[in-house]
Amino acid sequence: MKHVRGLILVAFLLLLPGVTASQEMSVLEASFRQQYEQFTIQIMDLQRLTEDLRNIKAQVDSIIEQIQGKRYTSYAQEADKYRQLEVLMPVAVRFSQDLEAKRAQIDQLVSKREAVKARLVEWRGTLPPWWVE
Repeated sequence: MKHVRGLILVAFLLLLPGVTASQEMSVLEASFRQQYEQFTIQIMDLQRLTEDLRNIKAQVDSIIEQIQGKRYTSYAQEADKYRQLEVLMPVAVRFSQDLEAKRAQIDQLVSKREAVKARLVEWRGTLPPWWVE
């Protein structure tokens, strides 16, 4: 009876590292997936923000075009036109710069997300076939 208990204990101890390794692999895979999902959420948020900025910039551009397209009959009206443009042009430039910065952030996040995906695929390629199935 002692030998049976000893064999069971030995078998249990031999399987324990496999269970621990399996748990570590699950945690590692979950970590990769969580990073991927976080990057995806950040990308989607930035894309929404970029779209909002694009819409606002389009409105500012439209106002600028309206102001530039008007014909004025007096120098006072013409001066007012240039004052309005003097206020709106830097705003339009700032929106353009913000849009470029957001696009760069999106590109950077997409690269990071793809790197995580590549690491996950590479990592899964090193796993035994029974784990992947």
